[in-house]
Order: sequence, then C-alpha cells, then structure tokens
Amino acid sequence: MDVSMYSRPLEMWDSSYPVDSGVYTPRISRRYKKSIDSRDYIPDFRRETTDMPIASFVSRSRLREEGISSLSTYRRDATFPESKLTRERTSSKPRFCSYQKLCREYVWSLNWPREYFNHRFNRCYCSQCYPENYKDVYITADEFYVIPRGWVRFGLYVDEVKANCENLWNTWIVTYHGTQLPAAQSIIAHRQFLLPGDTCDDGTVIGIRKGHIPGKNQVYTSPTIKYSGLDCYCKKYPYQAINGQWYQAKIVLQCRQQPGTYETQGEAVGSRSKRICNIIPNDRIEIFTTVRAAVVPYGLLVQLTPM
Repeated sequence: MDVSMYSRPLEMWDSSYPVDSGVYTPRISRRYKKSIDSRDYIPDFRRETTDMPIASFVSRSRLREEGISSLSTYRRDATFPESKLTRERTSSKPRFCSYQKLCREYVWSLNWPREYFNHRFNRCYCSQCYPENYKDVYITADEFYVIPRGWVRFGLYVDEVKANCENLWNTWIVTYHGTQLPAAQSIIAHRQFLLPGDTCDDGTVIGIRKGHIPGKNQVYTSPTIKYSGLDCYCKKYPYQAINGQWYQAKIVLQCRQQPGTYETQGEAVGSRSKRICNIIPNDRIEIFTTVRAAVVPYGLLVQLTPM
C-alpha cells in the first residue's frame, strides 16, 4: 500500500477544510470487507470531482433501509461506520467548476509529460470552490500557510522516500516560487531547483532577478502567493482557449521548505509601506536559501485572467 496516502498537505487534517479527506478514524470498509484500523489501510479520497450518485456504490436494499433516494448525490466515501451510512448531501448533479476545467485545459496544452502530475492532490481555490468564509491561513510547522485564493493547484509527484524520512508534510513549511515555464518544467522533471547560472533543458540560462543583489546565487521563495505571483517574478503567457477566448496565464510552484535552511528578508520590489499581503508583513515576505534540496515542489499553481 502506498504509504504516501497517509502523508498529505496540512489542510486535509483540518475538520473545517472543505475537501474529502482520509482523516484516520476506525471504520468498516465496504470495499475491503474488513476493519481498517491501521494506517496502512487508509484510502485517499481526494479527487477532482467528489460527488457521485450514491446508487452506484450502495445496494438498493441498503438504500431502502436508510430511506434514501437512488437519484440522490453524496460525497464519495468508500468507508462507512457500522451504525449508519456516512453521507454529505449535495446537489442532484455532480459539482462542476468551469475555471478548474479551463486551467486543466491550459496545463495539457503545455504538452508536459503527464507522469509529472499526481491528481489526488488537485485543488481549486476559486471563489466557487473555496468561498470567502473559508480560512485564509493555516498553521504548519509553526509558520503561516497562506491559501492561494484564485489559483488552481495540480498535484505533483514527490519522492516518497524523502517525504517519509524527512517528515516533509508535518515539519516543512509551505512556500511559493514564481517562475517561467522552461524553469518550472526543468524543476519538476529533475525534482531540483535551479540556481542563477544553471541552464534549463531548453538552453535558457537562469539569471538573477531584477532587484536582487548581483552575485547572490540563491533560490527565492515566499510564504504568500501574492508576492511570488507578482509580474516581476511570474511571467505572463498568452493563451487561447478552445472556446476562442484569450487569457493571460501565470504559473507558480507550491513548495515545502525545510526549516533551518533559509533566511527571511523584506520585499525587493519597491513596495515600501504598501502592504503586498494582508497576512505576511512586507519585512518578512521573502525567503532565500542556497540549499537546493531544502525546497520541494508539490503543486503547480495556475491562474488565468481574461485579456
């Protein structure tokens, strides 16, 4: 069994977080016909579409016993308590997010190998999927995890050995890294960040960003996507969707970063007293490190803005 199913981003452990989570509770599995009290038997329920007709995985006799219509739709969950059916009533139709579909269309248009992506950890943070009354920030590894509102995350595969040995999901903080497409693909493909002076697969040489000190070969990240997603760090790309509409696309890497391997400093974009993020102050908004292995990307974040 894939032990990484038990290791997951922090937000899945918060009871108020609106996703299908595999939080550990003793249950009886209808799929495996046995108790799943051990961590080795915890399935992962994080999916892009979480609603489905309940009649497709519960017998008609069970539906009659519970007084449930076979046409009803519930949150998909392969496990049930012994006493009653666990269910979350939703609409009569599967939930659909046009923005997430549009961002997925853009990612596929890049023609990157699909082996990069772990769709169990896809997540849409648009206003429909992540409403305003949901939390803006979580605490992980004693630091703020700022939710990337308005973006769509496409999960990336993470080295399981490293994640388990380093206890990555519980002890590493969440950061963001704005970059360009060639650099992002190279980072994802080789599971390693690039430093200024390194050469990407397409021959592009990584340079030092404007505003940073020349000669400082470091990886720069931020605890908030409002900083990493600025135009000076995150290049805009024109994209024409299948429906003919033109958009400006941005990509940011969502990462886990090892505490004790980085330093924090103030903004370097000339914002001065104007707050960039309402959660992270300007004097602590940029993180830098020279340790490549201390930054691990686990999500490709995409934002599309109509032109």
